[in-house]
Amino acid sequence: SSYRGNAVNSASVAVDAFPGPDTVAWEYFADEFDELGWRPDVNLAAVDDGVYLRMPSGEIHALDAESGALEWVRTDLEAEGTPAVANGTVYVAGEKLIALDAADGEVVWEREFDGGTSVTMPTIAYGTVYVVADESLYAIDAADGTINWRRDTVDVESRDGIEYITRTYPFDSTTVAVADERVYAVVEGDFRGVA
Repeated sequence: SSYRGNAVNSASVAVDAFPGPDTVAWEYFADEFDELGWRPDVNLAAVDDGVYLRMPSGEIHALDAESGALEWVRTDLEAEGTPAVANGTVYVAGEKLIALDAADGEVVWEREFDGGTSVTMPTIAYGTVYVVADESLYAIDAADGTINWRRDTVDVESRDGIEYITRTYPFDSTTVAVADERVYAVVEGDFRGVA
């Protein structure tokens, strides 16, 4: 699971039919909800038998999907955005990219980036975690956090009056999409497009 449900971020899940619920299966109320006194900004990912919540404080709460029971909490991450989950690992972004064991919340690996800017929400595909950090596009090995490749800019040919010119753009801090062995990312500057 990546942002919006899949690696292409389409918010589309391939199922034949989804029956409407008859009852509420369970509810989860964190102390943080009471402290805020309003509907908090919570992001979630639900995969297999787990539900993973990114709380407004940056904590990650893991719940049992069947019962709603709290499985584990990580209070030290300062996570941002929606977690991504694949192959028993929860990937969270913030000032760094962190991979957590979905079973117990233990850190599997961490990846820091130069510049200390926020990392985009991770997209998982082909055993790789794709993010933008410090205006660069990264492909990171999902198993161990090593950088497979990095792209700092992309050249875009565009028309300027009657001439074609090539401009170089860094990447925007927007979640990456992956489909058909292609990586799609938005670039910064006066041109906004897909690379």
